[in-house]
Amino acid sequence: MTSITVGAVPWRADSEALRPRGRSPAHSALALSRNADREGFYAGQPKQELAAIYWLGASLPVAECAEETARSICMDEPKQFNAIATGFITNINALRIFNSQIGQLARQHDVETSEQHKKDLAEAFGLTLEEMEAMVDADEPKETAASQDGKGKTDIALSAHHPKDSALSEAVHTRIKKQVDENAREMLLRIIRLFKGFQKQPPIQEHVLRRGALITLASYFEFLISELLHSFYARFPQALPSEDRVLSLSDLREIGSIEEAATFLVSKEIDAILRDSVDNQLQYFTKRPKLDISAIEPYKKHLSEFYQRRNIFVHNNGIVNKTYLAHVDAQFISDNAIKIGERPTVSQEYLVGSIDNVSLAGIILVQLCWRKWDKDDTPTADSHLVGDLYESLMDERYDLTKRLAAFANTVSFSTDRDARVAIINHAIALRETSSKDEMENVLNKCDWSSCSLEFHAALHALRGETKEMYTTLRRAIAAKEIARQSLAEWPLFKPYRGCSDFNALFEIITDDEQGAAKANL
Repeated sequence: MTSITVGAVPWRADSEALRPRGRSPAHSALALSRNADREGFYAGQPKQELAAIYWLGASLPVAECAEETARSICMDEPKQFNAIATGFITNINALRIFNSQIGQLARQHDVETSEQHKKDLAEAFGLTLEEMEAMVDADEPKETAASQDGKGKTDIALSAHHPKDSALSEAVHTRIKKQVDENAREMLLRIIRLFKGFQKQPPIQEHVLRRGALITLASYFEFLISELLHSFYARFPQALPSEDRVLSLSDLREIGSIEEAATFLVSKEIDAILRDSVDNQLQYFTKRPKLDISAIEPYKKHLSEFYQRRNIFVHNNGIVNKTYLAHVDAQFISDNAIKIGERPTVSQEYLVGSIDNVSLAGIILVQLCWRKWDKDDTPTADSHLVGDLYESLMDERYDLTKRLAAFANTVSFSTDRDARVAIINHAIALRETSSKDEMENVLNKCDWSSCSLEFHAALHALRGETKEMYTTLRRAIAAKEIARQSLAEWPLFKPYRGCSDFNALFEIITDDEQGAAKANL
């Protein structure tokens, strides 16, 4: 069978990458996301040109080979890491909103549905809701049985012993027995209708919605992996194994063009990866892209369990099977007493933890790829990382900030300022979680003696040195080193807001100084 081999040679245009400006790059990017589509693609993103030259196999005529070799085909540039990172965070934030707000609405709906079912059931027995609940709260009956009295009527033998509710329970039981004796068939039909209605609208909306959110979260992470690998092969097309770059002529005819053939081969490779386990998906980055992903190691066990839970929801009706038990950490299974045949739920706490772990793994993976595959754009990667730290502080997700800061401590920032801002934000999270000793250890790893006034003010604020903080802040304002917005929003000053001395600082920031300070951020 005749075949061809498809290759590509890229070059990079001189377009400057889009870099968010202002106090928080991530915040600015999220503002842009309001105009983005649901997949995270952004209009107006800078474009580079990627030219591709395709070599045909020796089985084709020499003239055809020469013609195709000389052919230069323009393709879309690799997607900017700035857009990939922002799209991922936008998706994650959407799930956070869903979990905290829509999930609460679903929980409220379930509570209201349960209450309505109880009322309907009480009415079926001719009781008030209070009477039925009093009967349920009484001691459990020693025996509940139904026997025939020989006359075709059902006799209900109940016994409840509770000093507080015994009189009420006896009266309720007597009324139920009388109603059953008088109109057993009608009551039975009414109860059957109630249970049919319960089956149609059970109070499980919260569980269903959170389970759907978990499945969506897995899809977002897989989409991120797909985007990163597409970006890798767009930048380094020769990294695609030569054996995977072979197409038959019949395949090529069906595909329609050389351009589509190149896209098809890359997509085929990536689709195969996405069908594998999440462990193998991450491991793939260490092979062709040759990426060191040791920074993601702390999250692998969580990701593996999260994906296995997603799998049993999608493929096994939510029931734990042998595959789940075989791929999930044994300690996790033991701690949560998970057994085969059970149906694990998705609580709000579990979903929050899963979102945090996927978010951290995704941010770190993007940063690793960004810094290795597009080294010229490292300043933008730095801005995104600092922005992600800041946004986690603003959301008061201090544990998330600390874990992300642990990664940031391993990064070589392009500027001293970004490195110091990351350290200060890490220290803020440690202060807010009462980890003062650890905060001092983090701060003492850096020499602050020659840094700007804003950093000296930050050190005083973190250490509770109020007098020194106010003195330094006034000097920083006079030197136009700090903005009104930072005073108003930066979590660094959270313990001081509302104090008269702190509020007085806003009066000495003129419009010109405010504008100049903002420009320095």
